[in-house]
Amino acid sequence: MITLKAIGVDGTIRRCDAKCYNAKGKKCHCICGGVNHSRGEEQAIYKSLIFEQSQLDECKLYRLEKQRKMQLQLFERHDELLKLAIIGKD
Repeated sequence: MITLKAIGVDGTIRRCDAKCYNAKGKKCHCICGGVNHSRGEEQAIYKSLIFEQSQLDECKLYRLEKQRKMQLQLFERHDELLKLAIIGKD
């Protein structure tokens, strides 16, 4: 049995387990938001792996964007310092 678990900032624990992916009813109130609901364990595992990979990709993209912003700030600062150095030589 697979169990997905998320712990919120406030300490609350939400989960998705066999009660969800083996459910017979239509309403889903767990962390998957209905993605795994009534799909069976194999589909729940597959969809969870896809979700996890998308989250990792999103984190990598965020890190790259943050790194790019920092580089731009450094280049801008470098240009400012270079201008000051040139003005100081005159």
